[in-house]
Amino acid sequence: MKIISVALVFMLSFAAQAEETFFLHVMLKERQSGEFSEAELAVLESELVQLAQQSKALTRIETFVDDSKNPLVARSFGLANWMRRYPWINFAHLLAGYWTYIDLTPYESSKQSALNAVLRLEAKARDAQDIRSSLEPQYKEWADFRQKWVQKYFLSMSFSQEYTFKDSSQVADTDYFLSFLVPWKRGMDPEESQKYWREHHGPLAARLIPEQIKRYVQDQTLLVQPLDVFDLNYQGICFENVDSPDQVKKFASKFKAWKASVVLAADEEVFSDHPSMMTFRRVTAKNL
Repeated sequence: MKIISVALVFMLSFAAQAEETFFLHVMLKERQSGEFSEAELAVLESELVQLAQQSKALTRIETFVDDSKNPLVARSFGLANWMRRYPWINFAHLLAGYWTYIDLTPYESSKQSALNAVLRLEAKARDAQDIRSSLEPQYKEWADFRQKWVQKYFLSMSFSQEYTFKDSSQVADTDYFLSFLVPWKRGMDPEESQKYWREHHGPLAARLIPEQIKRYVQDQTLLVQPLDVFDLNYQGICFENVDSPDQVKKFASKFKAWKASVVLAADEEVFSDHPSMMTFRRVTAKNL
């Protein structure tokens, strides 16, 4: 009995020290209209890497750029966002077989919240306090970084914790992703909103999304951010791995996929004010 008790205490102690995976998201939207500059993004990424390397918590960076203008997915991108705004109208169009003829321009709030780029830095720590401790010595540098780049972009920086709902054993380390930027639900308690997204919508999405989507994760914003240079502008962002842009076109044309979109869009109304669908290609993936 004593041996079992000692073993149990040891296991609990070990579990308490286990590291969790967090992510720092730096999300960018061009302030001025025009082409997004990947060259300028590379400069921002370089500065961010220099800051991250001073922290023991941040271990890896991935950089994604908007690919919604890709002709293989532009049509599907527009329809998906349009359906999220008017799901019952779109479903009627789908049943009637008219969906290939309707206007597929994303609705206005989607245009406003869609992103040009996302920089995603992985962090390993026991909790948010450990992340805070690793960043505090560079607090001024983080604040200066934000102040510099916020002149150019609508910039949001936030820490999140990742939850995985679908992860195929055959998933490839692809460079193409579908993502949803998830706003808060006005009038809903933030903790309840994230709990519903995690406990109800996550399993529902994993069950309904097409088989071409090999991996589905939610990065939910930490309600207690490590430093005040980070924010709570969005309740999170989810990523869905897709083998290629061509796969988006293939499954988007299937009736089953759009039927699932209607169900998921209706459920999103419970916890979020109209998430917007985005398509990204990954341009950076490296350890720090």
